[in-house]
Amino acid sequence: MEPETLDLLQETNWSAIRKALLTYSTRRARNYCWNQGKSPDLAKGYTVEDVVQEVIVKTFEGVRKWDPEKGQLLPWLQLQSKSVMDALAKSASHRHEMSLSDLDIESLAIEQPPDLESVLPEEARADIRRKVEMLFRAVDDVPELREILQAILDGCSPRPRYLALELNISIREVDNRLKRLRRCASKLVYEDVLQSH
Repeated sequence: MEPETLDLLQETNWSAIRKALLTYSTRRARNYCWNQGKSPDLAKGYTVEDVVQEVIVKTFEGVRKWDPEKGQLLPWLQLQSKSVMDALAKSASHRHEMSLSDLDIESLAIEQPPDLESVLPEEARADIRRKVEMLFRAVDDVPELREILQAILDGCSPRPRYLALELNISIREVDNRLKRLRRCASKLVYEDVLQSH
């Protein structure tokens, strides 16, 4: 990165830029059809905040190269954010994998009140337990996937940044593990559907 460009980046009001980029990216994210339903996740565990953070960090690292002579910073960052979301929407994992929340794993990770028994029918609880047990069996011989699944069941948020902190591994490693875990979950759901027909 050119020293002049770095100086310009360091002199930028990042609080205002980040806020504007977050607003733009949140609106932009609504234009996509994400598989995660009501979840704040876009794809591969990313949130809008993750996209904004990645774009800003990669700009400072010089991975994404802003040229001040070709335009202002904010519009350029907006294009970078759109590019990241386009890639997430077109990713194989987004097209072919299901959210872990589709297996209701997150509902087990929340500390459950004692009266949950009266709220959730036994049939629903049994179905959740069965699916989680199936997933544990599917990853029984893959310690790194069991570790992710166990962390979620122990109450850790399934978002990559929290899992990375909990397991003391990189976010990239968490993303890779979650991708593999989603594939296992998708395969199990597919097999479950076939067996029920």
